Amino acid sequence: MVLFYHSGRFNDRLGNGVSFLLFYSMLTGEGGLIMPFLMIRTAKEWIKLPLDQVYDITSHPDKAHYVRIKTAGKSYDVLDSLSRLEKEYSPVLVRCHRNCLVNLSKIREIDVEKRALILESNRPIAFSRRRYQELRQLWLNKGEEIR
Repeated sequence: MVLFYHSGRFNDRLGNGVSFLLFYSMLTGEGGLIMPFLMIRTAKEWIKLPLDQVYDITSHPDKAHYVRIKTAGKSYDVLDSLSRLEKEYSPVLVRCHRNCLVNLSKIREIDVEKRALILESNRPIAFSRRRYQELRQLWLNKGEEIR
């Protein structure tokens, strides 16, 4: 069964470059959701982005209500919220700080001294002290948490 969701945040009348996401989900037998990819619409193109290529998602530094989705080679600015993405894609994407979600399968190591998650791309992502225990537990048990 395929579910369809779109954030509904775009200006149909103007048709300008405001982005929105389409999420396709497949229902598993256990009732959990598996989200194999994101459909991202930008001003000029549609991009089918497999979820396993996403490294992290951060709040956009300049644009309000936008997030920046980062992959190995590119980043995409999309009109959406971190809290909605966290709710939709948990436990694949987990919050590590108030302005960042990280793909649990892309974490290579946790540097406790520097309070940073080191991703497979060797890029450090800061995590909050408050979220350390939860992140560590999820990361250590990621084989059981993510199917």
